Amino acid sequence: MDVIKRIIISGFKPGEILRDNLIEAMIDARNSVGLNRRFRPAVLVLEAPTNPKLLVQIESQIIVQKSFSPISLEILLVKIDFRAPHLARVAKSVSPLTMLDLPPYSKKPFKKKLGTRI
Repeated sequence: MDVIKRIIISGFKPGEILRDNLIEAMIDARNSVGLNRRFRPAVLVLEAPTNPKLLVQIESQIIVQKSFSPISLEILLVKIDFRAPHLARVAKSVSPLTMLDLPPYSKKPFKKKLGTRI
């Protein structure tokens, strides 16, 4: 979610890779977290830019050529579902404006609670 928040605020940078197909984007998001059900991958749905010089399409990948700020339509939260054909399905849709209100994710170390033996 921090990556999506960064994209909404500052935009894309040259060399980043996008997908033109929702299913492939969902599979990439699922693969980025693995098959662990505790993690919730997300897909950012964008409006296609009007300037064709910003992006280059190679097969199903779109490579960013110049920095630009996208127009975000929605954020799809992907659920890892072992019954779905591609092991992923859309769980929920979130507005991109809600990302601006979220605090940044903190990586606090997990403290293991130890019991005492009597």
